[in-house]
Amino acid sequence: MQTTSLLKHRRFDPELIDSMSVAYASVCHALGLSTESDWATETVAPKIIEIATRGARGPTEIHLLAMEALRASGTGGSSLADHLAEN
Repeated sequence: MQTTSLLKHRRFDPELIDSMSVAYASVCHALGLSTESDWATETVAPKIIEIATRGARGPTEIHLLAMEALRASGTGGSSLADHLAEN
């Protein structure tokens, strides 16, 4: 999935774009991921965009909500965040 396609029909102000960028980098760092495009970061980016679309504005708020959502999205007792961090 191309992350840029997720932004196609959305408009974000420059401050929110900065917050999303900082949050994206911090989530990737927390999970031990590169910020380069791969299957793992293509999971993180849509979550960041979704959270910003729902109204989160600050980078810390977006980071915390993304980490919570990634942890909650796991199945079988393991979380996506844990799975991503292991790979």
